[in-house]
Amino acid sequence: MVTPPSESSCIIVLSTKSSGSSALQELICNFGGGRHLQQTRHGEFETLYWTKAASVLGLPQVKLPDSEVPLPKVRALHDLRTLIAENTGGANMPADDEELVVEGWRALCLAHRPVFVEKSPHHLHQWSCLKLMTDVAHRLPDVDFRFVGLVRNPMDVLYSAWSRWRLAPEDFQHHWRQAYENLQRFRDLMGERLVVVRYEDFSAARGTASRLLKALRLPEARPDCDEYIHGASRSRWKADRRFGFQLDRSVIQVATQYGYDEKQLINRRRLAWPMRRVFMQAVDRCLTRPTAQARRVLKNCVSKDLSKQTLD
Repeated sequence: MVTPPSESSCIIVLSTKSSGSSALQELICNFGGGRHLQQTRHGEFETLYWTKAASVLGLPQVKLPDSEVPLPKVRALHDLRTLIAENTGGANMPADDEELVVEGWRALCLAHRPVFVEKSPHHLHQWSCLKLMTDVAHRLPDVDFRFVGLVRNPMDVLYSAWSRWRLAPEDFQHHWRQAYENLQRFRDLMGERLVVVRYEDFSAARGTASRLLKALRLPEARPDCDEYIHGASRSRWKADRRFGFQLDRSVIQVATQYGYDEKQLINRRRLAWPMRRVFMQAVDRCLTRPTAQARRVLKNCVSKDLSKQTLD
């Protein structure tokens, strides 16, 4: 069993994909003394800890587009034990699933003191994961849990997800809406432990980054942090004449509750957009993804060959 740390804390960033969570994680680690884990099979140092924990415990989760979430229990349990072992120096974990989730998180916080930083955009979509976080926080009074709810203009989020992964904005917009309705419910549960910040404010309102780090009570906060996140990727969808997606009214209503003006959310209708979306998704499925997968396989084979030659 892990010995409880005398001072241990964690910051969990809650957002959707393409909301700037990677930049925020870097900000907290580079300017606030936070630490993220190093060993994970996911990109951007993501753990998917809580969605894996929810799978292990049999909690309900929604199927996310273009995602392996929710994972089958056996795979999730293997991933969770591997993640904990590789990032804690092989800490001894309980056999009981529920205790594993609790003690595994404690071990990760201990191994990444003074502040363990975790961000996985999958968590905000799953109310079961958020509720599980609150339950574990109550069971670990020796760990200081803090949360950052990161919000970004849904049009920027959806355009980025479309450009990068060809996620249909007509479908993904409702996942965005559900995620940020979850954040509103979560704020009622966590109170002052949760700080909500808009991505755009890091560049539009000077001092946002330093105020955030101060609100999170981080041990280090360099004064030049306010220059770190810029707004270069904002509103690119407005300049793309081929992007004719328009938000559903229900999504606009949620976005305005986070301070966005309707003028910031309205896009022009493009008559050719539906056909273009179907065509680009077909190209992505038939050409782009298979090519990228083949490249990854080839790269892995070359790496293995090089490693073998080095050993020989």
